[in-house]
Amino acid sequence: MTNAANKFLLTSLSSALLFASYSAHSEEDTSGYDKVWSVANLYENKESSGLQKLALSGRLHIDAAHFEADEGNAPGETDEFEDANFRRLRFGFKGQFADDFSFNVEADLDINNDADDTYKRLTDAYISWNVNDNVTIKALKQSVGFTLDGATSSKKLYTLQRNNLTNNLWFTDEYFTGISVSGKVNSQWSYKAGVFSSNDDQEIAVDDANTFVLTHLKYNFGETSFADKLSVSLDYVHKDTDDGADNSKDGAPNHENVVSLNSTMKKGKFGLSAEYAFGQGYNGQSDLWGIVIMPHFDFTTKFQGVLRYTYMESDDSNGIKLGRYEKEIGSGKGDEYKEMYGGLNYYFYGQKLKVQAGVQYTEMDDSVDATGRYEGWGFTTGLKMYW
Repeated sequence: MTNAANKFLLTSLSSALLFASYSAHSEEDTSGYDKVWSVANLYENKESSGLQKLALSGRLHIDAAHFEADEGNAPGETDEFEDANFRRLRFGFKGQFADDFSFNVEADLDINNDADDTYKRLTDAYISWNVNDNVTIKALKQSVGFTLDGATSSKKLYTLQRNNLTNNLWFTDEYFTGISVSGKVNSQWSYKAGVFSSNDDQEIAVDDANTFVLTHLKYNFGETSFADKLSVSLDYVHKDTDDGADNSKDGAPNHENVVSLNSTMKKGKFGLSAEYAFGQGYNGQSDLWGIVIMPHFDFTTKFQGVLRYTYMESDDSNGIKLGRYEKEIGSGKGDEYKEMYGGLNYYFYGQKLKVQAGVQYTEMDDSVDATGRYEGWGFTTGLKMYW
């Protein structure tokens, strides 16, 4: 983007933050925000046997980033990258009908480019049936979440970007056509399972590409002697590697099996998220594994500090890719990756309106190819809101 566009976005971000700060009268008063967000509720009639609720849905994320690298840029490439952009804009509708059925349709839009190139794809485009209190069936295009950050909506991340272990193992296109069933077995056990096509079509499609199966189990310990809340999740994904599939339509990376064991806990103002994950590669993708440790601390009900450490290794060289902004400088891949992140979050209206900022330091080595080496730091900040 041009410098003028960057300045416009930064000015817009600053103005939005000033407005939000002015509107927040106290730590507990959210009445002003409640009135603004209620505009999204278009219709509600719980007594109707047909349409009972219709509302606007979507999210807006504005990011600004500056990254520099001492090592990692190939000849002719830059050692510095900075940008400000509309990271995400999604808009659509959600509703409920006949008591047990709901739907959500959202479009992913790109307003950084020309007006005639705004539409990117459908994200959510599904119908959901709440069979009973313990079983919900969802069909058509939907979010396929697994790993610690992959199973967390971009609306509710503690950091601006997902950790790079997720970026390397998770299917970052996120939205795939399929069918899933989820629910609770009891107050402690919950589950999700689904079958999906890896077709990366902009709309709804299942043909030609491979299929994959997702299973998710979660155990909620509840309150324990050392934690107010504690839960552990196990994710397993198996991808069919049919040689007859059209790889050009495959939106899922070359991992035949992915396993993630992750947990979250909260004790007073302190929280901790952690993960171990492994991916079995195929078709040139190396096996890799990694860990993530992410503590956070709530200074107040609105102000939060976050730390994150990520470590990865791949069995072969060139098995690990860099994160979203680092790869704008370093184009290679490595076999060992380390990252430290420290950030601050301020919640004006809970997760629905927040500002985030963070600094990170990244190292990546490659035992065979020097072009895979990277060492640098970066700063990111952004505004996130959803409705």
